[in-house]
Amino acid sequence: MEKSGTWYAYQGEKIGQGREKVLAHLDEHPALQLQLRSALVAQAKRAAQGQPGTNGHAALAAAQAANAAAAASAGGAS
Repeated sequence: MEKSGTWYAYQGEKIGQGREKVLAHLDEHPALQLQLRSALVAQAKRAAQGQPGTNGHAALAAAQAANAAAAASAGGAS
């Protein structure tokens, strides 16, 4: 996931401007949501194992954000 200003992109494709738009896009594209979550969890696991080239803090924060987004879509955002 890349962020430039208020825009978010994944694998070079812009998916939304602002957090709420990105969450809405992920709700509309569950396959992308699963792909992103899987990639983030894998990165967090690599970081937890201390593998070189990973930033543990960023990976953990990204995994937590993915889990929060998944929980929000499963239960509906309030």
